[in-house]
Amino acid sequence: MYTKRTRMTIAGGALLVIVAFKAYVELRNHLISITYSENKYVASVGRLPYRNESVRPQSNEEIYYEHIPELEDLKLSLDILKTAAVNRDINSNSDADTLWMRKILSNKRARTTFEANRLLYKLQDSALRNSTTGCVIKILQMCHRLLCLKHIKDKAKDFWTRSKCKFSNCRIEMKVGNDLTDFQQSDVVIFHIDKRTWAPLVKTRLPGQLWVFHSKEAPIHGPPASPPREFGNPFNISISYMSESDIAPGYYYLDSEQRDTDPKVLRKEKLMSWVATNCNATSWARRDFVQELQKYLPIDTYGLCGHLDCPRSEKECWEMRGQYKFYLALENSQCPEYITEKLWLNSFAVGTVPIVFGAPKADYERLAPPHSFIHLDDFKTVQEFIDYIHLLDRDQQKYLEYFSWRRLGHVMKGSPILTTMTASNGKTLCFIIRTLLIKSLSPEMYQWQARHPVFYDWWYGMCRADTQKTRIMDIDVTMKTDVDV
Repeated sequence: MYTKRTRMTIAGGALLVIVAFKAYVELRNHLISITYSENKYVASVGRLPYRNESVRPQSNEEIYYEHIPELEDLKLSLDILKTAAVNRDINSNSDADTLWMRKILSNKRARTTFEANRLLYKLQDSALRNSTTGCVIKILQMCHRLLCLKHIKDKAKDFWTRSKCKFSNCRIEMKVGNDLTDFQQSDVVIFHIDKRTWAPLVKTRLPGQLWVFHSKEAPIHGPPASPPREFGNPFNISISYMSESDIAPGYYYLDSEQRDTDPKVLRKEKLMSWVATNCNATSWARRDFVQELQKYLPIDTYGLCGHLDCPRSEKECWEMRGQYKFYLALENSQCPEYITEKLWLNSFAVGTVPIVFGAPKADYERLAPPHSFIHLDDFKTVQEFIDYIHLLDRDQQKYLEYFSWRRLGHVMKGSPILTTMTASNGKTLCFIIRTLLIKSLSPEMYQWQARHPVFYDWWYGMCRADTQKTRIMDIDVTMKTDVDV
């Protein structure tokens, strides 16, 4: 039998154990409440009080992950990863790359002649002599003077601007213009989309002179840019939005090393918007199509083709666009892979869901983030489309699924090597030179020219007027005959 004192001692010990266990449980629960889960959902950390009892505000990331659903099986396509790699390559300018290029250039067994390849000869000669003087690489950007005014500084139109590449001692001189004398002095000529007479250029092309094709526009619009068929494919490399081009950085790209967690996607007050300044020079009746949709949906239209004006302040205009749930990202052309800033900048960057039309749906699936857009080809009738928009408008969770892709990466602007008409900065010029060098030494690395021996057939064959759709859902989008497209 326990004595009274013993029983009191046991009871006191048990009580102490209970108190200690209760304190442990409370501490454990408190620690759990302030710990991020594996999926980064935030339960209560944003509401923990400060010492003065005020509530700590949640971060953008916390707010975002608390609401945005996580869809299974979302992954980036190989084309998206490739585009990101191209942009990283253009921007890297690494020392390792520099050493590799210098080693190649100083290889005597790869020596070429001036007449065969002016660029490669000059760079090799400078590397073999280890000379810091006497080597000048001239690059002419062929472009109509008026067309280039808004894209290039004044001095580049009248004088040779200088720069250098880390992998060579040669000085790079670049100029913009159409002067035939400059053309005959140049080692590399970059041809931008422009109307020109090709016969004199082909006839006076110097032996070993390298040509580069550059275009950010679709072939169905703009001036005739192609040499006649009889000239074959005179371009050594290509720069365009087409993924098979030798250099294809895209208008924008998705950087998988960053995350896009902007909580403004959670605050929507309006349904749909459309912004456009090109009203008639399209391959389909885009403005008429939007006006037809306005009969069924509240669509606010901005720009020269609309009825509303964006606030003067760029920041206010940006915030205004973000108030809409949906944006009509309608391209002016129905051309393969022609997916421009209408998707990336006007939609993704401001936090809206793009409703797209232009390139085939399969191209959007390859080049855009997964489950990030609504393609009009998915609907047979306007009523089907309207019903789906109303469904997403009512069902917030289903609507927010279109933002789950932002867990995979952050939208970044593509290299100016494409989006700026003239690649005037030294880094982009050096990347073009590097690409030409690799193509010269290892043609199998860049096979665009070999795959398309007739440039005219490639450029105009991919997108023609007779391939443009004349109906979207059950709406006629045929261009009026009196409109110049």
